[in-house]
Amino acid sequence: MEDMLRSSFPWRDRLTLWTGAILLAPIVAVGILGLTQLINLIRSANPQVDFGTYYLAGAILDSSDPDELYSMGRLEREAAKRGMSHVVEAGRTGPYLYPPFLAVLMRPVSRMSYSLAETGWLWFNLFMILLSIPPLVMWNARQRPGIGMWLAILLTVVLYTPGHSALVIGQITPLELFALSWVFGLLVNKTLAKHRAAQIVAGWLIGLASIIKLFPILLIVLLLWKRQFRVVGWTILSLGVYLLIGVLGGGLSNTVHFFVSFLPSFYGESVYHSLLNNQSFSATLVRWLGPGSLIPYLSLAYTGVILGTTCLGLVHSRRARQDDERLALEFALVLTSSILTLTHIALHYYLLLLIPMSALWFSPGTSSRLRVVSVLGSMALICAHTISMASLVFEGLGRALPFGLMAVLSIWGGLVARVGWAAQPCALEVQR
Repeated sequence: MEDMLRSSFPWRDRLTLWTGAILLAPIVAVGILGLTQLINLIRSANPQVDFGTYYLAGAILDSSDPDELYSMGRLEREAAKRGMSHVVEAGRTGPYLYPPFLAVLMRPVSRMSYSLAETGWLWFNLFMILLSIPPLVMWNARQRPGIGMWLAILLTVVLYTPGHSALVIGQITPLELFALSWVFGLLVNKTLAKHRAAQIVAGWLIGLASIIKLFPILLIVLLLWKRQFRVVGWTILSLGVYLLIGVLGGGLSNTVHFFVSFLPSFYGESVYHSLLNNQSFSATLVRWLGPGSLIPYLSLAYTGVILGTTCLGLVHSRRARQDDERLALEFALVLTSSILTLTHIALHYYLLLLIPMSALWFSPGTSSRLRVVSVLGSMALICAHTISMASLVFEGLGRALPFGLMAVLSIWGGLVARVGWAAQPCALEVQR
């Protein structure tokens, strides 16, 4: 019997199985610990600091002095006026960082009491995360039907520490996840993507995600590459509408200031924070080398390598059969690449990795070894990053090793392998 088991499970498969089990142990342990801390923080009524910034930004626009939306001093004055200084102080928060559109949406919210608005925001974010699950499962349900996938993703989402972080600080990332996951679900199903309604919804959702955090706009390049011109048209139209809403509700001066002065400062040397929470490539260089004039050039070269390799993978992908699986992997690759090029990546950003993780894990052509190394490996690295931020014992290790950056690179590398390298055997098959 033992000989039969050994013959049916070669040593490489047994190694993969044991590696997966070893990686799962810390993922589940840290996930349970994070979930417990999340529940305790919710019970203690600690302020959701990022939501506090959004709330105050809406209050600024709703006041008689709506200018200087991007001034930290103006934000602090508004907090003092509303008796919310404790939110700014407790949160170590910075100024409002997004285009005026989000602040415009927060104007009616700022008319509510802060405690009521904060509670509503927590439940809103929780629903956004849960409502992001269906499209991550259904795109490949035909190959893997059953309730098992639903339970697996639900368990993953519940224990995933970036989701805990997003809920604790009241981030806008859950809305981004909701929008992009449904774009994913609408577009990777070729039958569904042909319908006009699906194209319209996908375009408006990409526009919504892009007008808030901007980097998802890179998906437009993929859509042009895939000749999804109608979706691109609706995306551009939605961006114009969202921008107009920002101008009308947030003021032309605030809009011009964001795009002309505030946004470019994100890519200057001053923004390359060496804080442990920032796991971008540039911040890692600052921690290793210290601030210097060489950092922007190294960061630019790194960005060029990421985008160049991604484009090369997409070019190779054209040799493969273009089906739902192929588009899902390409979508995931472009989204992951856009995250890698940012100059500031916090823990809650990795919530968006649920989309590429699902695409890679549920792709029928992905080997078990690639699933374990890329998906489980990246989740384990994110857990290590979570621990390094929460424990002074591991802080030194966290400064030396960019666990978060390595996690995203792991997913990106797995997607490059699937999108680019895995396309060639299919081409050879066609030639035969």
